[in-house]
Amino acid sequence: MRLTANDSIPGFLLWALFGLFIATVGCSKKESPAGTSGAAVTQDTPARKPVKLAFVTNNASEFWKIASAGVRKYESEGKVQVDVKMPSNGTTEEQNQILENLVSQGYDAISVSAIAPNDQVGMLNKVAEKTKLLTFDSDAPKSNRLLYIGTNNREAGRALGKEIVKLLPNGGKMAVFVGTLAADNAAQRLQGIQDAIEGHKIEIVDRREDNTDRAKAR
Repeated sequence: MRLTANDSIPGFLLWALFGLFIATVGCSKKESPAGTSGAAVTQDTPARKPVKLAFVTNNASEFWKIASAGVRKYESEGKVQVDVKMPSNGTTEEQNQILENLVSQGYDAISVSAIAPNDQVGMLNKVAEKTKLLTFDSDAPKSNRLLYIGTNNREAGRALGKEIVKLLPNGGKMAVFVGTLAADNAAQRLQGIQDAIEGHKIEIVDRREDNTDRAKAR
């Protein structure tokens, strides 16, 4: 499927973040007794500050630039502030630094596509201690994130694997190319492919990653 700026996943993620924040904030009004009749008077509390969210991708590819257009659309509709952060080099260290900076800036919720989730548990848990943490695209199930929004990547891998079986009905050899094998989504997709090709005499002879380096990918 081709992703366009009108696709709903970034918007759904934004509304999930917004809804999660609202659900935990509680009512903005309180009641206090007044007069001798026992009646209650409702008093408005000061206006709540605008909701401030962060959307942290795993690289700066065209895919995420398109997705960010969807985020901007829903940012306007939801009347919230969303800062999109893209690690230009797509490294774990760079993403961790972005998260480190965000946790000190008063965000109501932070969503992230974890580059190497098993290696980032400490950093992600630090974020979760300070604010609401969600993952998307690439999950970090060992962290204290509240929820994950994204594809069932193992099923996606199985779907691809079934097509590979059709292309190689008599078996054969193949290679797998991904951005990074450390990402949860890549690992699950690869597992799905392996599930589908098992018993069909198809061998994965090489696994390569480009780490978002286009020259290397070519």
